[in-house]
Amino acid sequence: MSTPVVVIADDEKDLREMIAFRIRRWGYADVRQAANGFEAIALVLPLLNEGKRVILVTDNDMGKPSGEEVVRVLADKENLAIIMNAGKKPEDKAVLSKLIKFIAKPDLDEVLPVALKEAWATLSEA
Repeated sequence: MSTPVVVIADDEKDLREMIAFRIRRWGYADVRQAANGFEAIALVLPLLNEGKRVILVTDNDMGKPSGEEVVRVLADKENLAIIMNAGKKPEDKAVLSKLIKFIAKPDLDEVLPVALKEAWATLSEA
């Protein structure tokens, strides 16, 4: 099975590009970027409609819509795994329950590769 498409949603361009670079280095060939929640939704939905498996790595604090709002819109879609990479954990327990993993931004290098593998495994089982 080919690797899933990874979509990174973060309003901080330098951080988003750094995350994309690392994810490609970890072996994920198709990595796409969104500068906000609207772009993330606009990227993810067509990919899912094409039958692709998608891992969304989203920030929470990126304006409207927030990462939490993006999770609420997309969480029940098939072939999608969501990882939130943010400065603080969402307060909404329903949102937290839809995540494969929450990663505090300072823990990115240690936790994100493991979370991506976990998300990929979850998508492979679907």
